[in-house]
Amino acid sequence: MRQKKSFCNAALLRSDLRRTWPVLFAYVFIWLLILPIPILRLNGTEAPELRGQVELCLCDGMSAAEYMGLAFGVVWAMTLLFYLMNGRSVGLLHSLPATRSCQLRTHLLAGIGSTFAANVLIFVMALLAQARVGTVAWEHSLQWLLVSTVVFLFFFALGTFCSMLTGWLLAVPVLYGAVQCAAFLINGLVQTLESIFYLGFDGSVTPELVKWLTPAKKLYWALDCDSTYETYMQGKYEIRYLVSATLVKGAIGTVLIYGAVAVVLLVVSDWLLGLRRSEVAGDALAFRPMGPVVRWTVGILGGMGLGILLLSIVDGTVDSTPLSVVSLIICQIIMGVICFLATQMLIRKSLRVFRESWKEVAALCVALIAITIAVKMDLGGFQKRVPEANTVQTVRVAVHIYGQEGSCGVITGDADVIEATTAAHSAVVKQLSPNAGKNTGYFRVEYTLKNGGSLSRVYYLTGQENQELEKLVNLPQMRRSLVMNDFDGVPEDIMGGYIYPRAEGQEQDMDTDQARRLYEAVLKDMDNMSLSIQGDYNSCLLYISLFTRDATDNGESIDINLNTQCTNALNLLTEFGFIESPAAAFEKGTTRDSQQVAGIGLPEAETRTIPG
Repeated sequence: MRQKKSFCNAALLRSDLRRTWPVLFAYVFIWLLILPIPILRLNGTEAPELRGQVELCLCDGMSAAEYMGLAFGVVWAMTLLFYLMNGRSVGLLHSLPATRSCQLRTHLLAGIGSTFAANVLIFVMALLAQARVGTVAWEHSLQWLLVSTVVFLFFFALGTFCSMLTGWLLAVPVLYGAVQCAAFLINGLVQTLESIFYLGFDGSVTPELVKWLTPAKKLYWALDCDSTYETYMQGKYEIRYLVSATLVKGAIGTVLIYGAVAVVLLVVSDWLLGLRRSEVAGDALAFRPMGPVVRWTVGILGGMGLGILLLSIVDGTVDSTPLSVVSLIICQIIMGVICFLATQMLIRKSLRVFRESWKEVAALCVALIAITIAVKMDLGGFQKRVPEANTVQTVRVAVHIYGQEGSCGVITGDADVIEATTAAHSAVVKQLSPNAGKNTGYFRVEYTLKNGGSLSRVYYLTGQENQELEKLVNLPQMRRSLVMNDFDGVPEDIMGGYIYPRAEGQEQDMDTDQARRLYEAVLKDMDNMSLSIQGDYNSCLLYISLFTRDATDNGESIDINLNTQCTNALNLLTEFGFIESPAAAFEKGTTRDSQQVAGIGLPEAETRTIPG
């Protein structure tokens, strides 16, 4: 039968709409619970905060759009394209007087059109709900309509693309999840290997490319809410209320990029449908060339990842010692072969695959051994890599000595800080030793490079003398960050404060004169301070906070963290009668001992942003 060339098939469209109404109903119902109803529950909210709360509901709705798109995108694709997985259904559909492209466009129109109509309905109901409570956020509402539609389009396009790659309906959600998680899992595997073999590994930073190749996580970070609060001082307490809420900068741009990717995926899906044979219905893979790629990918990644897991279960630990490396390789070979053969059995639908695959299995074992040894030998120069100072755009650096309250750290583009950081980094690298003894602190650094790249490391200190690191921690910016947070004003801006002795639990207020004099004393102490990466520090028992302006105006707080070198401030507190003596501000004989810690999960260093 001659196939008609048209954009879509009306009869097929009507059939799709009849079949998919339960999915559409569930989609609308869930959105009603997410958006219009929470807005209606704001009825009675006081005027100063009502607008902000409405905007917050809409921002939460835009965040929820990711989850709705993630779930319903693949559901719509499976519902509309399930016929491709059934031999009789695909034969019937492909015999209709309509081209495959026309049929695909019809299915896409049914899914995208129905969802867009549902979004418009929710949009109107959300506007009515806003009018009911007393304020309408038009811009946020239109943003929600755009975000919810484009995000669904992306995930639906991804579900459609995955449906073209397999002839087995149950494999669609597996492939859908695997495609989205592949980059994240590979990055996690690489970081796990680095944490085992490399000193200085910092697992807190995720490469930007990995974020983009993991849409669910990228959209989760992008569709975040930036809230603005009005703050005023009521006595010595800060009172805040929500003024506005909006998506973080760049969120809409990220969504539109994924929208463009969706168009590409749909075009590629149309092309793949033209190449796809009807006979592959029921097969795990729709295209034969995918077989080697899939089984080798699963064999390598599964072998390396599950090998580490197996060794950690059997031995309890995985490290860079020769015996552990040999054990790791054995475990990786075992798990790699199992994953490879299991994948081949699934592809071929047969248990008898070893005879035809033994050469590939042998090659897989060689590859696993080579990869592990290459990582162990650090052929890429991971441990010794230090960027040149002139290639660094900004640096985030922090140094913490165990027993010291807080960390000294900054985020800056200041050339002096960058040069001191790279010099300290190079000096620390030269002292690296896997058996250096007890840790006395850590040195964390994260570079943003001028070429757009980044590099992050964290090293444990062992109390060794390091002149370059001493110079770094004694930069004015670093010393200041240890003692108090940024404040660009003058002493005259300070209106009061309070001191809280942690041991006694009795809060004491400072008047304006006392607070200003204390602030000036702290500034003088910071100029004369000399920090050491080898010294022990007693924990300060005092929590001090100063506040600016008066009780009715907006203000900010200045948190002060004293150490034993803050002699002027400590003497002044003694003079005011807040403490009996400077020594009374510190715990006696309770300096924290250094301890061995793992290379993952270090506490986030407190940092201050300074200009430059």
